[in-house]
Amino acid sequence: MATPGLGILIVLVLLGRVLLQPGLGIGAPNELVDIEPWAWLGVVLAACIPAGAWLALADERTDAPESRYEPPPPRPVPGGSAS
Repeated sequence: MATPGLGILIVLVLLGRVLLQPGLGIGAPNELVDIEPWAWLGVVLAACIPAGAWLALADERTDAPESRYEPPPPRPVPGGSAS
């Protein structure tokens, strides 16, 4: 249950990092810093992690015939009758 929640938080942090693009810590203005397409691809792929976790949590398949559990028949008591 933590993966979707933390994943969404991480995607928001990454999105803020790419959109705000600080000047690389060297005092350069934001206009001089280019955002490569790989940065956007990284944000999209990071968003796939919580999306996949959400889909995996939602797919329980409890109504499928192969999901029903039938306990095995009881085993006989060893040694015959208890007298």
